[in-house]
Parts: sequence; structure tokens; C-alpha cells
Amino acid sequence: MDIAVNDLVVKYGDFTAVNRISFGVEKGQILAVIGPNGSGKTSTIECIEGLRKIDPPADYRLLLNQFHLEGKKRKYVSSLSGGERQKLSIILALIPNSAILFLDELTTGLDPETRHNLWSYIKDINSQGITIFMISHFMDEVEYLADKVILLKNGGILETGTVDELKQKSGVSQKSHSMLLEATRQCLTI
Repeated sequence: MDIAVNDLVVKYGDFTAVNRISFGVEKGQILAVIGPNGSGKTSTIECIEGLRKIDPPADYRLLLNQFHLEGKKRKYVSSLSGGERQKLSIILALIPNSAILFLDELTTGLDPETRHNLWSYIKDINSQGITIFMISHFMDEVEYLADKVILLKNGGILETGTVDELKQKSGVSQKSHSMLLEATRQCLTI
């Protein structure tokens, strides 16, 4: 599916221009959106194009609770600790409820318990069919979460495969303490 819209909401003050609409457009399909003036056509397409801000879903409060930030809801970002800012970044990435979630260094600055809780949450999201594109320096995180790994070096793809395939390619023993880390080191020295 080239375009997937899930529960899109657009508000202008108290006026709801688009109210929780969902639809998809398959590759090669021509979709016509019709309706009278003020029905939300332009607001919908502007959201898809990224020209208009999408209103956060009501369940953002659940995310605040899940990441223990409910008491920080009215605080300035500048007053949050580094770990709290990282949690907020994760929440903001999760709010759009899109089919693809991009996570760049998602657990940097988080304590071990929060990291592991986040991993579980990401597994739950992925089990709902959400595609996740993640960047990480933490090999334990990659080993736990990733179905496929792309190893880059000097701007190009050095290796690609599953965690187990990368371990095999590098000749790293399955009993190694940090198997993926060692596999990555082996590949990078090639």
C-alpha cells in the first residue's frame, strides 16, 4: 500500500475538519476524494503531504503514562532531564500512528529498565503490523528487536541479513557473550 491513513483527525480550534478517517491507496491506484466545500478534502491531502500538522490522538495520554511522564505534561521541554527528553521524543514518534515508525537511537540516555520496557512496547507495536526502521549503536537492542540488519561502512552496505546470518558470516561462536557486537566488529575489519 502506497498511502495508509489511520484515524486521521484535524481540528481548527473547536471545529473538527477531519474526524478519524482511515483509508489506503494501493500502488498504481487513482483515488478521487470528493465532497462539498469544508468537508475536509484539502485538510486531508495536506496532512498526507506533510503540509499540515496532524492532531495527536487522545491515546497520547496513555503513552505519557506508559513512559512515566504524565506529571510532566505541562512542563517546558527545557526543564526535562535528558532521559525524559528521550522518552518524549519516542512518544512524539509514536503519536502519528503511521504504518512505518522511524526510530533513531531510540534508547540513548535511558536507564536499563526503561530501555527494556521500550523494547517490549516496540515488539507489541510491530506485532500489530507496524514496520519499524531503527538506527542503534546498542547491539543487545538490535539482537533483541531486529528481524533484519543492514551493516553500513563508508556510506555503503557492507553486510545485510538476519542477526544469526551476520553471526555466521563473521564466524562468531554462538556462545560468545556479545555475539552480534563481535560479529559487527569482525565485519567492519574486513
